[in-house]
Amino acid sequence: LPRTHSSPTPQSAPNVILISLDTLRGDSLSCLGYPRGTTPWMRTFFETEGVRFSNAEAPSTWTLPSHTSLFLSQYPDRHGVTRDFHSVPMAAETLAEHLAGHGYETAAFVDRGFLHHHYGLNQGYETYQQKGGGFRQILPSALEFLEKREGTPPLFLFLHTFDIHDPYAPPNPFRERFLLENMVPTTPEFALPHFDVMREANRGNLELTREDIDYARALYDAQILYVDHELSQFFQSIEKKKLLENTLVILISDHGEGFGEHGFWAHGWTLYEEMTHVPMLMRFPDRSFQGTLVEERVNLVDVAPTLMDYLGYAIPENWQGQSLMPVIRDPELKLDRSTYSQLYDNNAMYQGYLKLIEQKRPNPSKLNEERMPPRAIFNLDLDPYEEKNLIDDPPVDASKEFERLEQTVEVMKRQRDSEGGVTEVDLDPEQVKELQALGYLK
Repeated sequence: LPRTHSSPTPQSAPNVILISLDTLRGDSLSCLGYPRGTTPWMRTFFETEGVRFSNAEAPSTWTLPSHTSLFLSQYPDRHGVTRDFHSVPMAAETLAEHLAGHGYETAAFVDRGFLHHHYGLNQGYETYQQKGGGFRQILPSALEFLEKREGTPPLFLFLHTFDIHDPYAPPNPFRERFLLENMVPTTPEFALPHFDVMREANRGNLELTREDIDYARALYDAQILYVDHELSQFFQSIEKKKLLENTLVILISDHGEGFGEHGFWAHGWTLYEEMTHVPMLMRFPDRSFQGTLVEERVNLVDVAPTLMDYLGYAIPENWQGQSLMPVIRDPELKLDRSTYSQLYDNNAMYQGYLKLIEQKRPNPSKLNEERMPPRAIFNLDLDPYEEKNLIDDPPVDASKEFERLEQTVEVMKRQRDSEGGVTEVDLDPEQVKELQALGYLK
């Protein structure tokens, strides 16, 4: 694709801060209509001064494939990082590598787990610090880095945290913010909501109650409020130091989180909206496009092309996302395309208001077809929580649409294999321990 406008010189190009809040579901932000006041800072920073996407979807429902898709602008079956022992192919060019090629300094301050450099997500970063400990440890390090910079060349900064991820243990005083007096779990194992308990519930070995759900959601929401507070402090600091001028800020999440909807907790189990719907927020330099709400359905694979287009750089031909600058400029514009979410051998296709899900291989557990039917069709405009499967009375030719979905996935896999296939990584004991703490490994 040609450049859309003349490329800015490295000195005048804007800085970019990309923030990934792991495990933040798209309907949990007060700046996107959630009734609890979870994101007061984001409400001012993005709702008033920026651009909000109310229907953003994740390309997968767990950390590694989704972040890989974010940085490569490819769906999981295209880039091949679909299991916890896969890594980003060395031959792949990440967003950071492209920006470095255009003269950007690149830096990342991240939590650990699947963001460990062994998985290859560090490709293209001059500075890649796996601090761990959440934003309370990560943001001061990032701030110190910013204060020491000379100011040129322009900077691409990536920030990531697991603070919203289970176990739901928000620090005081945030812990009590949404807990009511009588809000206590009835399941003893759920006093500290964590992945092990959720896994047992997902497998049908433990029945969690309404009280358990309300308790867990209150703690989860408190973690969002805590992260919002940490970000507010960080951005106040860099604004005081005039480090926010000429800076584009993008905030996303890699996947959502289930609270028993469709019978599932946590993430990485299904492709239902509670796990695929994520926030996407942008604040442009000079507050361009402020107050814009985009309702068109978009995907995390669109972030990198949007950024490249905004900066005036060519978009690589093998990227599957597309620039959202046209729909940012005109929110009434309709994007005539299909987008996808993928989880192992399960696939979802979004086409307008319709969502098709094909579930060939459930995440191994005691699942039944009522919870995870082989095929499902939902009208997301009329049924955003996917309560009515239209497969028996579809508004489209179901067999034709599912065939199109399968053919698209096969094309992705062939393209992946033609470029070298899947790359595997050997996990060292430290990585295994980190992933066990996050619940991904036993």
